[in-house]
Amino acid sequence: MRILWLTIDRSKRAAKHFDVFRKAVSKIAKVDVVKIPRKICSLSFNAVDFVFCDAFEVRRRPGQVKGFDDTAFAYFDYDWSRIKKPRGILLEDLHGERPQEASEKILEYGIDFVFYRYALPFKRDYPNLISNSTCFWLPHSVDTAFFKDRGVRDKDVLFVGRGGENGRWVYPYRYDIFQNLKDAAYFIHIPRPGDDETNPWPVGEEYAKVLSSAKICVTGGSRFNYPILKYIELPASGALLISNWFEELEMLGFNSGKNMVALDFEKDLKEQVETWLNNDLERIQVAEEGRKLIEERHSVEVRAKQFLNFIKTKI
Repeated sequence: MRILWLTIDRSKRAAKHFDVFRKAVSKIAKVDVVKIPRKICSLSFNAVDFVFCDAFEVRRRPGQVKGFDDTAFAYFDYDWSRIKKPRGILLEDLHGERPQEASEKILEYGIDFVFYRYALPFKRDYPNLISNSTCFWLPHSVDTAFFKDRGVRDKDVLFVGRGGENGRWVYPYRYDIFQNLKDAAYFIHIPRPGDDETNPWPVGEEYAKVLSSAKICVTGGSRFNYPILKYIELPASGALLISNWFEELEMLGFNSGKNMVALDFEKDLKEQVETWLNNDLERIQVAEEGRKLIEERHSVEVRAKQFLNFIKTKI
């Protein structure tokens, strides 16, 4: 199997999951990488079996989204009907004006396969694709040799990411958790910098070490209820994942009280977190089950095999 992988240079981004996944696939298939969208017009597709794009974005104006201008022109405007090989694209963010515009372009181009990150939002917002395309759920995954239990847990309750007023509209559950815990001596918050802020944000190895240093990691789904990458990173690191509950977590294999903890927002949030913090034996057991879940079902090696097997059965 030889795949032509169309992507972009994401070296300035903190999250490296696109590159990590591509490298995992390259260990079990031949992968040729193109990172400059304009070069697609001069490419020959004769030698490849499949063309995959992880940067199919609705076209944005440069500067419209700070820090993400690398997606501004991506591969959205290329005439994909010119590619006479099986073609697949990945859709990650599914909200805003993207669903209708993206689905129209995908159908216009006749793209064969659509891989999507979030199952329920995709089914809700992309009915035309579900009816007219071959679609495959490709949830987040992590390198479990990188996000792992490193044996040191010197932080009680950790919260990484936006949780204050600047994230209230997008992350209402995080906001409630933050407001309830912010004054607790055991609570540590590492906020993600805003567009014009310079507070330090751990990246790479430092980020993985921070996550693995926590007994409990709290987070919350956005108003879109996406099981974002944190839902895989946190339990993979051996911390107890505590969050609000939404249906797609169950689809991923999560079970409250078994391998993570779902908060009841009708009750005292601080009391619920402290109950788990003070119960070492049960907390460690549930956290370990969460780590096993990621290792068995959501490692990047598992996801790469699922991706490749799906392609092989369809082309």
